[in-house]
Amino acid sequence: MPGENDLLKGAIDMHIHADPDAQKRKTNCIELVQNAKAHGMGGVLIKDHVTVTSDRAYILNKMFPDFKVYGSVVLNYPVGGLNPSAVEGAIALGCRVVYMPTYCALNQISLLGKGPAPHAHPFPKDAQGISLLDGKGNLVAEAYEILEILAKTKVTLATGHISPEESMKLIQAAKQHKVERILVTHASLKKLTFMDPADQIEAVRMGAYIEHCFVVATELTRPVGITSTEEIASQIKAVGADHCVMSTDFGQAVNPHPVEGFKQFVFQMLQTGFSDNEIEKMIRRNPLRLLED
Repeated sequence: MPGENDLLKGAIDMHIHADPDAQKRKTNCIELVQNAKAHGMGGVLIKDHVTVTSDRAYILNKMFPDFKVYGSVVLNYPVGGLNPSAVEGAIALGCRVVYMPTYCALNQISLLGKGPAPHAHPFPKDAQGISLLDGKGNLVAEAYEILEILAKTKVTLATGHISPEESMKLIQAAKQHKVERILVTHASLKKLTFMDPADQIEAVRMGAYIEHCFVVATELTRPVGITSTEEIASQIKAVGADHCVMSTDFGQAVNPHPVEGFKQFVFQMLQTGFSDNEIEKMIRRNPLRLLED
Protein backbone atom coordinates (compact mmCIF):
# COMPACT_ATOMS: atom_id res chain seq x y z
CA MET A 1 0.00 0.00 0.00
CA PRO A 2 2.05 2.98 -1.25
CA GLY A 3 2.45 5.68 1.36
CA GLU A 4 -0.14 4.12 3.66
CA ASN A 5 2.11 3.28 6.61
CA ASP A 6 3.56 6.79 6.72
CA LEU A 7 0.12 8.35 6.37
CA LEU A 8 -1.24 6.42 9.36
CA LYS A 9 1.36 8.06 11.60
CA GLY A 10 -0.58 10.25 13.97
CA ALA A 11 -3.89 9.52 12.25
CA ILE A 12 -7.14 9.62 14.22
CA ASP A 13 -10.19 7.52 13.45
CA MET A 14 -12.91 9.50 15.18
CA HIS A 15 -15.72 6.97 14.71
CA ILE A 16 -15.18 3.47 16.16
CA HIS A 17 -17.39 1.04 18.11
CA ALA A 18 -15.66 -1.35 20.52
CA ASP A 19 -16.53 -3.58 23.45
CA PRO A 20 -17.90 -3.11 26.03
CA ASP A 21 -20.99 -2.33 23.98
CA ALA A 22 -24.68 -3.25 23.83
CA GLN A 23 -23.85 -5.15 20.63
CA LYS A 24 -21.01 -7.62 20.23
CA ARG A 25 -18.14 -5.78 18.57
CA LYS A 26 -15.11 -6.85 16.54
CA THR A 27 -12.65 -5.85 19.23
CA ASN A 28 -12.50 -4.43 22.73
CA CYS A 29 -11.24 -1.00 23.71
CA ILE A 30 -7.88 -2.16 25.06
CA GLU A 31 -7.02 -4.29 22.04
CA LEU A 32 -8.21 -1.49 19.74
CA VAL A 33 -5.74 0.96 21.28
CA GLN A 34 -2.92 -1.57 21.22
CA ASN A 35 -3.53 -2.30 17.54
CA ALA A 36 -3.87 1.36 16.58
CA LYS A 37 -0.65 2.22 18.42
CA ALA A 38 1.18 -0.62 16.68
CA HIS A 39 0.21 0.92 13.32
CA GLY A 40 1.46 4.38 14.31
CA MET A 41 -1.93 6.00 14.78
CA GLY A 42 -2.30 8.91 17.16
CA GLY A 43 -5.79 8.37 18.50
CA VAL A 44 -9.33 7.03 18.24
CA LEU A 45 -12.76 8.20 19.28
CA ILE A 46 -15.03 5.55 20.79
CA LYS A 47 -18.74 5.82 20.12
CA ASP A 48 -21.43 3.89 21.97
CA HIS A 49 -25.08 4.21 20.95
CA VAL A 50 -26.38 3.75 24.51
CA THR A 51 -23.99 5.57 26.85
CA VAL A 52 -21.18 8.04 27.33
CA THR A 53 -17.65 6.74 26.60
CA SER A 54 -15.65 9.51 28.29
CA ASP A 55 -15.04 7.40 31.41
CA ARG A 56 -13.46 4.53 29.46
CA ALA A 57 -11.47 7.09 27.45
CA TYR A 58 -10.09 8.50 30.71
CA ILE A 59 -8.96 5.07 31.87
CA LEU A 60 -7.44 4.17 28.50
CA ASN A 61 -5.52 7.44 28.40
CA LYS A 62 -4.03 6.59 31.80
CA MET A 63 -3.09 3.13 30.52
CA PHE A 64 -1.63 4.43 27.24
CA PRO A 65 -0.28 7.94 27.93
CA ASP A 66 1.41 8.20 24.52
CA PHE A 67 -1.89 7.66 22.68
CA LYS A 68 -5.13 9.65 22.75
CA VAL A 69 -8.61 8.16 23.22
CA TYR A 70 -11.58 10.48 22.93
CA GLY A 71 -15.01 9.97 24.47
CA SER A 72 -18.46 10.87 23.16
CA VAL A 73 -22.15 10.64 23.94
CA VAL A 74 -25.10 9.83 21.66
CA LEU A 75 -28.45 11.38 22.54
CA ASN A 76 -30.55 8.24 22.22
CA TYR A 77 -33.27 7.07 24.62
CA PRO A 78 -30.88 5.39 27.11
CA VAL A 79 -29.47 8.82 28.08
CA GLY A 80 -32.86 10.54 27.90
CA GLY A 81 -32.85 11.51 24.23
CA LEU A 82 -32.43 15.26 23.63
CA ASN A 83 -31.43 15.68 27.23
CA PRO A 84 -29.44 18.84 28.08
CA SER A 85 -28.51 17.38 31.48
CA ALA A 86 -26.95 14.35 29.80
CA VAL A 87 -24.92 16.70 27.61
CA GLU A 88 -23.71 18.66 30.62
CA GLY A 89 -22.82 15.46 32.46
CA ALA A 90 -20.95 14.01 29.49
CA ILE A 91 -18.97 17.23 29.01
CA ALA A 92 -18.05 17.24 32.70
CA LEU A 93 -16.63 13.74 32.15
CA GLY A 94 -14.48 14.94 29.25
CA CYS A 95 -16.74 14.20 26.29
CA ARG A 96 -15.38 15.58 23.00
CA VAL A 97 -18.31 14.88 20.64
CA VAL A 98 -22.06 15.08 21.26
CA TYR A 99 -24.03 13.12 18.67
CA MET A 100 -27.66 13.75 17.88
CA PRO A 101 -29.84 10.58 17.98
CA THR A 102 -28.73 7.56 15.95
CA TYR A 103 -30.74 4.33 16.17
CA CYS A 104 -33.47 6.22 18.06
CA ALA A 105 -33.81 8.96 15.44
CA LEU A 106 -37.27 9.17 13.91
CA ASN A 107 -35.49 9.37 10.56
CA GLN A 108 -33.89 5.95 11.03
CA ILE A 109 -36.97 4.27 12.51
CA SER A 110 -39.12 5.58 9.67
CA LEU A 111 -36.76 4.09 7.09
CA LEU A 112 -35.43 0.96 8.77
CA GLY A 113 -37.65 0.26 11.77
CA LYS A 114 -36.34 -0.70 15.19
CA GLY A 115 -34.57 -3.84 14.07
CA PRO A 116 -35.43 -7.47 14.79
CA ALA A 117 -36.55 -8.44 18.28
CA PRO A 118 -34.92 -8.83 20.68
CA HIS A 119 -32.95 -5.82 19.50
CA ALA A 120 -29.51 -5.20 20.99
CA HIS A 121 -30.32 -1.52 21.42
CA PRO A 122 -33.05 -0.67 23.93
CA PHE A 123 -36.24 1.26 23.16
CA PRO A 124 -38.83 2.52 25.63
CA LYS A 125 -42.24 0.92 25.23
CA ASP A 126 -44.19 2.45 22.31
CA ALA A 127 -41.28 4.76 21.38
CA GLN A 128 -41.87 6.43 18.04
CA GLY A 129 -38.41 7.91 17.51
CA ILE A 130 -36.75 11.22 18.27
CA SER A 131 -37.11 14.17 15.93
CA LEU A 132 -35.37 17.51 16.22
CA LEU A 133 -38.34 19.21 14.59
CA ASP A 134 -41.76 20.05 15.97
CA GLY A 135 -45.04 19.83 14.06
CA LYS A 136 -44.30 23.13 12.30
CA GLY A 137 -40.85 22.07 11.10
CA ASN A 138 -38.96 24.13 13.67
CA LEU A 139 -36.23 22.89 16.00
CA VAL A 140 -37.57 21.73 19.35
CA ALA A 141 -36.68 23.67 22.50
CA GLU A 142 -34.33 20.95 23.79
CA ALA A 143 -32.17 21.26 20.67
CA TYR A 144 -31.69 24.97 21.36
CA GLU A 145 -30.79 24.24 24.99
CA ILE A 146 -28.14 21.78 23.86
CA LEU A 147 -26.71 24.29 21.38
CA GLU A 148 -26.47 26.88 24.16
CA ILE A 149 -24.44 24.41 26.24
CA LEU A 150 -22.14 23.53 23.36
CA ALA A 151 -21.59 27.18 22.47
CA LYS A 152 -19.77 27.60 25.80
CA THR A 153 -17.37 24.73 25.07
CA LYS A 154 -14.94 23.36 22.49
CA VAL A 155 -17.03 20.17 22.20
CA THR A 156 -18.09 19.07 18.71
CA LEU A 157 -21.73 18.81 17.68
CA ALA A 158 -22.33 15.81 15.38
CA THR A 159 -25.52 15.12 13.44
CA GLY A 160 -25.95 11.37 14.09
CA HIS A 161 -28.70 9.66 12.09
CA ILE A 162 -31.13 12.55 11.81
CA SER A 163 -32.48 13.52 8.39
CA PRO A 164 -30.64 15.94 6.09
CA GLU A 165 -33.47 18.44 6.62
CA GLU A 166 -32.99 18.26 10.40
CA SER A 167 -29.22 18.48 9.95
CA MET A 168 -29.36 21.66 7.89
CA LYS A 169 -31.70 23.37 10.35
CA LEU A 170 -29.52 22.24 13.25
CA ILE A 171 -26.33 23.50 11.60
CA GLN A 172 -27.92 26.85 10.81
CA ALA A 173 -29.04 27.23 14.43
CA ALA A 174 -25.61 26.08 15.68
CA LYS A 175 -23.95 28.78 13.61
CA GLN A 176 -26.36 31.38 15.02
CA HIS A 177 -25.56 30.17 18.55
CA LYS A 178 -21.83 30.36 17.78
CA VAL A 179 -21.15 26.65 18.23
CA GLU A 180 -17.54 26.41 17.09
CA ARG A 181 -17.29 22.78 16.00
CA ILE A 182 -19.85 20.96 13.85
CA LEU A 183 -19.58 17.60 12.08
CA VAL A 184 -22.02 16.18 9.52
CA THR A 185 -21.71 12.45 10.15
CA HIS A 186 -21.70 9.73 7.45
CA ALA A 187 -22.83 12.21 4.80
CA SER A 188 -22.40 9.62 2.03
CA LEU A 189 -24.67 6.97 3.63
CA LYS A 190 -27.42 6.56 1.05
CA LYS A 191 -31.07 7.17 2.00
CA LEU A 192 -30.50 7.33 5.76
CA THR A 193 -28.20 10.34 6.24
CA PHE A 194 -27.14 11.13 2.67
CA MET A 195 -26.51 14.81 2.13
CA ASP A 196 -26.44 16.12 -1.41
CA PRO A 197 -23.05 17.69 -2.29
CA ALA A 198 -24.74 21.08 -2.74
CA ASP A 199 -26.02 20.85 0.84
CA GLN A 200 -22.61 19.62 2.00
CA ILE A 201 -21.09 22.76 0.51
CA GLU A 202 -23.73 24.89 2.25
CA ALA A 203 -23.04 23.11 5.55
CA VAL A 204 -19.33 23.84 5.14
CA ARG A 205 -20.16 27.47 4.44
CA MET A 206 -21.89 27.54 7.82
CA GLY A 207 -18.79 26.13 9.50
CA ALA A 208 -19.31 22.36 9.43
CA TYR A 209 -16.91 19.58 8.54
CA ILE A 210 -18.19 16.63 6.51
CA GLU A 211 -17.47 13.07 7.65
CA HIS A 212 -17.22 10.16 5.22
CA CYS A 213 -17.21 6.68 6.75
CA PHE A 214 -15.77 3.57 5.14
CA VAL A 215 -18.70 1.54 6.48
CA VAL A 216 -20.89 2.94 3.67
CA ALA A 217 -18.76 1.00 1.16
CA THR A 218 -19.40 -2.36 2.89
CA GLU A 219 -22.10 -5.01 2.60
CA LEU A 220 -23.49 -3.86 5.92
CA THR A 221 -25.14 -0.89 4.21
CA ARG A 222 -26.75 -2.85 1.38
CA PRO A 223 -30.28 -2.27 2.85
CA VAL A 224 -29.90 1.45 2.07
CA GLY A 225 -27.43 1.11 -0.81
CA ILE A 226 -23.67 0.64 -0.87
CA THR A 227 -21.62 3.74 -1.69
CA SER A 228 -18.41 3.07 -3.58
CA THR A 229 -15.17 4.76 -2.59
CA GLU A 230 -15.26 6.42 -6.01
CA GLU A 231 -18.59 8.01 -5.08
CA ILE A 232 -17.17 9.09 -1.72
CA ALA A 233 -14.17 10.60 -3.48
CA SER A 234 -16.43 12.52 -5.86
CA GLN A 235 -18.31 14.07 -2.95
CA ILE A 236 -15.10 15.00 -1.14
CA LYS A 237 -13.69 16.61 -4.28
CA ALA A 238 -16.87 18.68 -4.62
CA VAL A 239 -16.44 20.01 -1.08
CA GLY A 240 -12.66 19.97 -0.71
CA ALA A 241 -10.44 17.89 1.53
CA ASP A 242 -9.87 20.91 3.78
CA HIS A 243 -13.40 20.46 5.10
CA CYS A 244 -13.73 16.66 5.26
CA VAL A 245 -12.94 13.85 7.69
CA MET A 246 -12.31 10.20 6.84
CA SER A 247 -13.31 7.63 9.47
CA THR A 248 -14.43 4.02 9.46
CA ASP A 249 -17.51 3.70 11.71
CA PHE A 250 -16.19 0.13 12.08
CA GLY A 251 -16.45 -2.27 14.98
CA GLN A 252 -19.22 -4.46 13.55
CA ALA A 253 -18.47 -8.17 13.83
CA VAL A 254 -19.01 -8.67 10.08
CA ASN A 255 -16.48 -6.02 9.05
CA PRO A 256 -12.67 -6.07 9.29
CA HIS A 257 -10.91 -4.86 12.41
CA PRO A 258 -11.27 -1.06 12.60
CA VAL A 259 -7.55 -0.41 12.14
CA GLU A 260 -7.39 -2.75 9.15
CA GLY A 261 -10.48 -1.01 7.77
CA PHE A 262 -8.81 2.37 8.22
CA LYS A 263 -5.75 1.15 6.27
CA GLN A 264 -8.00 -0.13 3.48
CA PHE A 265 -9.88 3.16 3.34
CA VAL A 266 -6.68 5.18 3.07
CA PHE A 267 -5.35 2.93 0.31
CA GLN A 268 -8.57 3.02 -1.69
CA MET A 269 -8.83 6.80 -1.43
CA LEU A 270 -5.25 7.16 -2.62
CA GLN A 271 -6.28 5.07 -5.61
CA THR A 272 -8.99 7.61 -6.46
CA GLY A 273 -6.39 10.34 -6.93
CA PHE A 274 -6.08 12.11 -3.58
CA SER A 275 -2.60 13.30 -2.65
CA ASP A 276 -0.81 12.23 0.52
CA ASN A 277 -1.32 15.77 1.81
CA GLU A 278 -5.08 15.66 1.23
CA ILE A 279 -5.38 12.29 2.97
CA GLU A 280 -3.30 13.56 5.89
CA LYS A 281 -5.67 16.50 6.30
CA MET A 282 -8.71 14.22 6.43
CA ILE A 283 -7.31 11.63 8.84
CA ARG A 284 -5.16 13.78 11.12
CA ARG A 285 -5.35 17.56 10.86
CA ASN A 286 -9.11 17.94 10.53
CA PRO A 287 -9.92 15.44 13.30
CA LEU A 288 -7.48 17.27 15.57
CA ARG A 289 -9.27 20.55 14.83
CA LEU A 290 -12.53 18.93 15.96
CA LEU A 291 -11.18 17.12 19.01
CA GLU A 292 -8.41 19.19 20.57
CA ASP A 293 -8.56 22.56 22.30
